[in-house]
Amino acid sequence: MTLVAGVSVGGMPAIIGDLLVSWRLPGLLDLPTRAETELAPGLDDHFASSLMQKLVIVRPWFLIAWAGSSANAQRIIQGLDRLLPERANDFTQSEAVLGLLSTSGEDDEMLALIIYKDAVHPLGVRTKGFELDGKRIYLMGSVLISAES
Repeated sequence: MTLVAGVSVGGMPAIIGDLLVSWRLPGLLDLPTRAETELAPGLDDHFASSLMQKLVIVRPWFLIAWAGSSANAQRIIQGLDRLLPERANDFTQSEAVLGLLSTSGEDDEMLALIIYKDAVHPLGVRTKGFELDGKRIYLMGSVLISAES
């Protein structure tokens, strides 16, 4: 299961995400919150199997958060790395970036934050935000459901 959330705290963006990836086969895992390497059982007969970065700062002015397929996320992040200039002021390929983001899978969700001209511009890909007390909040998530009964 994955949970990524984007919120605005005092006008500044805050993105929160987990790092665990689960798998059906038990295996030892080294977690920073535990002193020893051990099994980490989860729900639905799955086990924590590794850590994966769900929030990626592609450029100092471009951040992406994702939930869903890691292969699709890696492909899109690598594409963004090729497309995006080092400085936000040199950014001219917005159509190419939007086109690349739109190639994510049906079950994938992404939130990109672009910091440009003293403003933060959120781009939701298959995710919708909502307002709470005048603040925009984005939630994304994916759950791996076992086909076995």
